[in-house]
Amino acid sequence: GAWPALQAATDPGAEPGGYYGPTGIGEARGPSGKASRSHRAQDPEQARRLWEVSVEMTGIDPGLKPD
Repeated sequence: GAWPALQAATDPGAEPGGYYGPTGIGEARGPSGKASRSHRAQDPEQARRLWEVSVEMTGIDPGLKPD
């Protein structure tokens, strides 16, 4: 399960902002590689809300500015 995250973090060919995961049928299993993201995963409002909830739940705000 950690392979896509390791690939994204260490592969010199990994694209910044790229999404990596299984590339087999339905992207549910198989070798790791560049995968697709759902429309919901690309929604800036969903990302903002996830960030807010994460800060609330952990009590940690690293002060990063959104892109």
